[in-house]
Amino acid sequence: MNRPFRFKSRRVLAIILFLLSLVLALFLKSWLFSEEPLIIAVSVGIDQPIDIGVDQAIKGVEEYIAEVNQKGGINGKKLKLELFNDGNNPEQAREVAEEIAQESNALVVLGHYYSSSSIAAGEVYQEFGVPAITGGATADEVTKGNNWYFRTLVNGSSQMDFLAFYLQEVLGYSQVSLVYDAEEDYSNSVKQAFIQGAAEHQVTIQNQWNIAAANNTELKQNIENLVAELADAKPEEVGAIVVLVIEDPAEQIITAIKRQGLSYPIIGGDTLSSGTFVQRFANYPEEQAQPGYFTNGIYSISQIIFDVLGERAQKFKNRYLKKYNQEPGWVAATFYNSAKVAIAALERAEVTGNPNLLAQERRKVRNQITLMNSLETSVPGINGAIYFDAEGDSAQNVAISVTVNNQLVSALEQLTPLAVTKSQEETATDLTEGTIVQFGEQFLNRTNVVYTGVRPRHISNLDLEQKTFQLDFDLWFRYRTPENTQNTIPIADIQFLNAVGEIDLGKPTTKVVKNNVAYDLYQVSGTFNLNFLESDRNFGEHILGINFINQQIGQNHLLYVIDSLGLGPNADQSLVELLQNDQVLSSDTGWQIERATFFQDSTEQETLGNPIVLTNQGIDAQFSRFNLAIVISQEQLNFRRKIGRSSAIYLWILAAVIIYFLSFKKNSQRIKLSELQIWGLKLVSSLILLFATEIILVKSLEKLIIREYTEFIILIFDTLWWIVPAYFFGEALELFFWKPLEQKTGQAVPTLVHRMVLMVVYLLTFFCVIAYVFNQPLTSLLATSGLALTIIGLAIQINISNIFSGLAINLERTFQVGDYIEILDEGVKGYVADITWRATHIETLSGNTILIPNSVINDKTVINYMRPQTITRATIPFTLTQDTPPEMAIEAFEQALSTAIAQNSQSLLAEPTPEVLCAGTDSLGIIYELNFWYIPTNTNFEQIQNLVVQTALKYLRKENIELACGEED
Repeated sequence: MNRPFRFKSRRVLAIILFLLSLVLALFLKSWLFSEEPLIIAVSVGIDQPIDIGVDQAIKGVEEYIAEVNQKGGINGKKLKLELFNDGNNPEQAREVAEEIAQESNALVVLGHYYSSSSIAAGEVYQEFGVPAITGGATADEVTKGNNWYFRTLVNGSSQMDFLAFYLQEVLGYSQVSLVYDAEEDYSNSVKQAFIQGAAEHQVTIQNQWNIAAANNTELKQNIENLVAELADAKPEEVGAIVVLVIEDPAEQIITAIKRQGLSYPIIGGDTLSSGTFVQRFANYPEEQAQPGYFTNGIYSISQIIFDVLGERAQKFKNRYLKKYNQEPGWVAATFYNSAKVAIAALERAEVTGNPNLLAQERRKVRNQITLMNSLETSVPGINGAIYFDAEGDSAQNVAISVTVNNQLVSALEQLTPLAVTKSQEETATDLTEGTIVQFGEQFLNRTNVVYTGVRPRHISNLDLEQKTFQLDFDLWFRYRTPENTQNTIPIADIQFLNAVGEIDLGKPTTKVVKNNVAYDLYQVSGTFNLNFLESDRNFGEHILGINFINQQIGQNHLLYVIDSLGLGPNADQSLVELLQNDQVLSSDTGWQIERATFFQDSTEQETLGNPIVLTNQGIDAQFSRFNLAIVISQEQLNFRRKIGRSSAIYLWILAAVIIYFLSFKKNSQRIKLSELQIWGLKLVSSLILLFATEIILVKSLEKLIIREYTEFIILIFDTLWWIVPAYFFGEALELFFWKPLEQKTGQAVPTLVHRMVLMVVYLLTFFCVIAYVFNQPLTSLLATSGLALTIIGLAIQINISNIFSGLAINLERTFQVGDYIEILDEGVKGYVADITWRATHIETLSGNTILIPNSVINDKTVINYMRPQTITRATIPFTLTQDTPPEMAIEAFEQALSTAIAQNSQSLLAEPTPEVLCAGTDSLGIIYELNFWYIPTNTNFEQIQNLVVQTALKYLRKENIELACGEED
């Protein structure tokens, strides 16, 4: 008997372990059953100490690869990064390129950092057919004539042409001196490009200093000679100094010039705006005493300036800053963009990573990058759409930055492409008015940059029903003042797009003008709409804040950018701390600030016939929009949606397996699980299943359907989080309260009591759902439902009477299920089959079921033949003639009772002892009563009466005893 059972138990246990192992294997599939990853090579100089810019390039690539892998990779394949060291040296870069081409399974190369390394390696990539994308090398020769090399930044010649034009047109420098390195590819390339641009834009080159050197000692001497010449020269003999070298010598040149006390304007290429360049001076004593001592006022070409970019760029910046405790430069962003292009090409090429198809798949990747030649086929980058021209260069615009207090910010005037084509007459007018300038064959807008800051002071009157809130805040602008006061720009003529009603800024509370830069401070208060941005937010979160545009001037001529100087370089992080410390949002509201973000973007608005905007941008104009988004959430623990979709799938499988197994009662019996263990496993598994299902659905659908539908789905699950525990609470009552109570008392608890308790549980659950899911006050619910309850009560008063009568029956326990009862005046006898909330079910001796309303039974006399004991006494009278001796009659009746008891001992009882009594006389004769005991649960009175009477008549006939009869009988 035990061996088969033990065998079955082991088999069931083995099945469970197998299923759990399967789930675990799926959960660990990334390293148990994963396919070979897709290889991406990164080739930069990683010799220690690592160059700051190179370090950011690597981190930028790693950031995006981590994002993709976290989402499951490409077509189920993870991405793997292989890092190669080119030593920032052309010869070593060539050797590394040959290693990648011939020994690595890399499908694409990201790098190199320097132009000289890229040019040398590019020859190898072209020879062996390896696609490469650089986010750092700007020399034209990198991609020119090489259809396997691409770059996600503007090339050197375009930079220098624009820089020469900006120097003359905006900064007013018509005389410059160049510093370059004739032996370095980048420097030599951009120097030639600048000379060509200077000649075209009437910029005179006064001097050209070549600092090329064979070693550091010679370089130091060349720089000392340069500084000595500058010290001896007159300012007009030098003009502005244009530094066109890579970061190491640029650092030494600027340090020497500043320490000599020279105040020449310094201009540079994108090496001076990398964001990492200013960090090179951090350890100098002059810099520590006076931040910005070496770099203040340096203008440079910038590939990316974060303060003018939108929400995507700000999120990247904040993630990078939080992770590495370092502000990203444009190098981190361009290499991040390079990784995006590479991975998009891998996905579009549908590569497999099969080493046997490496050459073909590398070509497919190159072809896909080549097809990224328009907006339609572009890849969304941090700073906008990324696509390439015929030379493999990124078709993007450059900006001019200026360094202030070790921060790289936008210059106060930018030159941006025209948004619309204008007539010759309109163009001539705009040129005369100075709103546009001619740059070669194209025309550029003069765009005024306004540094903008917001400091929230108090958030109040948060109304989720009306979706509004009150905000008090400081708003300031810092901008360049025009030389001609007639050309004053209405900086503060703004429209709050999410305001409820109009808000007039009025006059500034503070106004300062210094060195042609104005500062205006306003104190603002108003009511605004929440959730005004199409921004990613978790369910239950809301977005507070403001956004505004200028009502008259489109973004072609006015750009509101983040005042990183006034707000600090870590504006978003410090703002959250500031808002929390100052309790801008009171904790009494039950809400807390999760994160806060400043960003600039553009929005399309109708011009409404405004001739100024209409002329510049057409019917629908693009306006610079400044945004402050403060994300809030309720102060409660809410981790349900913080788990990933993949993990949720594994949890769902595990829970489903357990629930399926427990659904078969034999399984739990075989492994000897107690009722408590079974209930606990079912509860935990059901909650995990609900938890995982919610995550899977929400994560799958939130990107496909509008937010309102997603919120509706989550609302359903929030309701289920109350209903499911309530269901299991009801099961717990049944298993651990009612059942033990019945076993202890030996009596069944009426069904009505079960149902009434469950009704209370579900009613409380209903109120909890109303209060906590739908956020409705219970007092108002009860007040508004009072009238409805009164009407319903009148309509169902009979049923209510039955319910309370049923409660009285159960509380008094006059009878219960299984009792044999008789309801007088109704003529009903039978066994109680059930007591429901409305009626009592009685099963009659004829096999029928009679339903009698509880209120009727409560008003009638009820005989319970099974109370107070489970046995009952029956009396059957007989009338015999007066001439029958009593002794003979009693003996005959006693023999009859003994015989009947012997024939039906399961129902008729020998104890208590039956008795026969002379009860009296009447006109017919002597009355005898037969008193005996029987068990009603085993029989009924009619059956017992039939048996006893037949037996008694048999014995009376045997003794010739006659029954007394009347004349009519």
